[in-house]
Amino acid sequence: MASSPSSPSATLASTTTTSSRTTTSPTTTSTSSTAVADPFTLYGPPVAGQPWLLPPASELAALPRGSPGYGCTVSPLLPVGAALYNASTIADVCPRGFFCPYYNVSDPDTVPVACPATVDCALKRLYGDLCLFLSDCPSGRTVETHYGLLACILAVDLLFAFLFLLHRLAELRRWNQPWTIVLPPPLRAWFGLASRSPVSGAAAKAAVPVEPDAEGQGEPPVDPATADDLVSAEATAAAAAAAGEASVLLDGFRRGFAGVENAAMNFHFEDLGLTLPSGATVLKGVNGEIKAGTMTAIMGPSGAGKTTFMNVLMGKVKRTGGELRINGVVAEMETFQKIIGYVPQEDIMLRELTVRENIEYSAKVRLPSSWSRQEVDSHIDNVLAALSLTGVANSQIGDELTRGISGGQRKRVNIGLELAAVPVAIFLDEPTSGLDATAALDVARNLRAVARLGLTVVSVIHQPRVEIFETFDDVLMIAPGGRTAYIGPVELARPYFERLGFRFKDASNPADVLMDILVGKGVARAAGKVRGPDEIVSEWERNGVAAVEALRNGQELPGPGAEAFLEAGAASTSSSSSSEADVAAAAVEAGDIASVAGSDKTDHEDHSAAATSPPPPPVDALKQISKTRGAGFWMQVLYAHNRSLLQQARFMNALWLELFVALFAGFVMGIASTGKENYKGVLMGPMAILSAAATDWNVGLFGLLIGIAVVLAAGPAAVKVFGEEKSVYFREAASGHSRSAYYLGKAVSSLYRIVLASGHFAAVFYMLARPTFPVGMQYLLIFLNFFVVYGFSIITSMIVPRRDAPLVSVIVGLILAVFCGYGPSLGSTTSILFGVSGNRWAAEAQFSLWIDYYTDIYDTGVSASLFGYTLHQTTRNVVAMVTLGILYRVAGFVLMISLDRDKQR
Repeated sequence: MASSPSSPSATLASTTTTSSRTTTSPTTTSTSSTAVADPFTLYGPPVAGQPWLLPPASELAALPRGSPGYGCTVSPLLPVGAALYNASTIADVCPRGFFCPYYNVSDPDTVPVACPATVDCALKRLYGDLCLFLSDCPSGRTVETHYGLLACILAVDLLFAFLFLLHRLAELRRWNQPWTIVLPPPLRAWFGLASRSPVSGAAAKAAVPVEPDAEGQGEPPVDPATADDLVSAEATAAAAAAAGEASVLLDGFRRGFAGVENAAMNFHFEDLGLTLPSGATVLKGVNGEIKAGTMTAIMGPSGAGKTTFMNVLMGKVKRTGGELRINGVVAEMETFQKIIGYVPQEDIMLRELTVRENIEYSAKVRLPSSWSRQEVDSHIDNVLAALSLTGVANSQIGDELTRGISGGQRKRVNIGLELAAVPVAIFLDEPTSGLDATAALDVARNLRAVARLGLTVVSVIHQPRVEIFETFDDVLMIAPGGRTAYIGPVELARPYFERLGFRFKDASNPADVLMDILVGKGVARAAGKVRGPDEIVSEWERNGVAAVEALRNGQELPGPGAEAFLEAGAASTSSSSSSEADVAAAAVEAGDIASVAGSDKTDHEDHSAAATSPPPPPVDALKQISKTRGAGFWMQVLYAHNRSLLQQARFMNALWLELFVALFAGFVMGIASTGKENYKGVLMGPMAILSAAATDWNVGLFGLLIGIAVVLAAGPAAVKVFGEEKSVYFREAASGHSRSAYYLGKAVSSLYRIVLASGHFAAVFYMLARPTFPVGMQYLLIFLNFFVVYGFSIITSMIVPRRDAPLVSVIVGLILAVFCGYGPSLGSTTSILFGVSGNRWAAEAQFSLWIDYYTDIYDTGVSASLFGYTLHQTTRNVVAMVTLGILYRVAGFVLMISLDRDKQR
């Protein structure tokens, strides 16, 4: 068999011109003394644009029998990727795809045949490469069908599934749960296998049967005369148990305070106020003091400004008036962000993680970097024990759809996230909301025990039961308009308002009565009309502090002042309705009045210990403690990265779905190509007029469709990288976590999904479409397309609400994908959308690589001009896509730290 032309241009020239010695009609092959082995290069190699001189048949030697096809070579119109013609009879004419200058129907040796897929024939001549590993290169095809990438992807899937199964089994063994949980529910039911899940403490108690007495009853009846004593004894025992559990935190707190003795924070505030830009005043003239080692409640009706006051005190909202002193020194809370804990009303945590995993992350990120792994683990264990969470440490938090721990346990986890950081003060926004009475009381007792460790505990509370109300040491009551109605010991709140003429029923909950008083629904002890909240606030501002101090000292408030507070005609009925104003004035004259706000209780032994504690450290010492807190930047990146991988492992079904969607999208694009050659252009030189209908639009269309398919496959999943946990980010940023470390760790962890998803897409597409350029370059282009889509989807998730982000991301992605040159040409407009569209660069690179194979056959420049593409700029396009993906992520980070800044303080 004769060797083939050295290049496609030679093939083209052979079809354009021949010399007079070229035989263009069938002739009989004969033997000649001047016979040559290669008739195509006898007169030199072909030159583009010049006649290709071929020897006459008479000068050719006879072909050896058994090697038909002499003189036949592949023509420019060869359908690359489609089977070449394989003649079976001498009656067949020279088919499309062959150039046969010596074809003779009477000589079987000249019958056109397909070249075998060998180095010496079409595969090497036209494609330029050997058949790749795991590729199919049958005889008659010049482009391989590559299965290698798909095989590698499937192998990775199997390995990934196996490793995940091992990880899951290890988790179950560590959590002491049966391995059958990994089986689908139908299989467990089919084999009669039951799965057990961790049982919460409350559920475990409920499951314990009550031993019947001799008469078959549950428990013996309780004598009503001793019922109150029994309740009191149980409450005392429960409080003692909580205190005992909290005591295990002492070692960790001492270590966390870096040798500073009696690390504590006392707050003294004067005339705190907040006026909104609209002119509305939501907080006005709040005065008082909150001491370390106490648990202070903030109460008031809805909309009165309870949470606003706490946010102003913490520095989350910048106040417009007043002064704050910390340990006697004017200071701002922002300085101590890392040693202040804030527990929001909502249980903000990652619900797919376990109790321990959530608390462990908080501890690793916020504890001093000098702590060893053993010290951190020991502190985490102590936090779990102090909050009675050890039994559910390995249980997932759960949500509305996934069964997890109970509501009360979630509240304690919410608190544990802050205790893990060894704070000096902790603020809580309605920690008992949404809980039943028993769970709420458990949380309150835990907080009280924590306060006794020396922490300053401040909590917004809303209509607590009497037992919860009594666990607090002090209470700040805020009337509508953000004004102070009372601040002082809890046990003196009732006597104070009774002496103002209000009535408390013996069986009533004092907290409920106080709330009624603040909204103007209090009941007077004597005939007459009681003043509303405005009068109560005015009375407090005039004489409140002095009156409470008088009550602490056991002084009676005589009657005349009470008549001044009541409406005319109201009479004093007892000394309990006497005036606090006169007594307060007399006390001031005697010079024996001191501030009582937040002062220690003399009737609570555990609280009185705070009065004898050493003075708190100077503010500079607290600043030094704050500087030691927090892991290093790169360690926080690692923690955020690893936690994100753990989240993905818990949502494995979502990952498999994303990979299937990518695989299916690649399959659809590959099927659309039909596996045949997708490009025909205008022939070079004088043959242009003979060119068949061009199909260059087909390759351009594939650039558009691939971009659309990538958006549909990647967009909805990409917005979940950050969009699903904004609230967690806000909480962690406010606690002092590095925002850039969190963002970088999450962004890096998402790259693995991109690698897998783009691999699934590219593997199927390349196998079915059979592009004319290497598989590695095809994968790189699709990977970078995914990379860019993830980038702008992150931006979308930062701007658009969570529920709308997937749809908006797809819409934006589709718009950007369209601006790739196929619709509006790059040369027809200067729209900025071309520059920011990753698919514009991917489509141009793919188009250039695909038709570069035909450079010496077709005028590829004409095809490129239809779309405004520049050929042979693949490196530039790849760099542009990498840059675009990075810039999108940088923009996403800027938006993350810029939007909702008030929630990050």
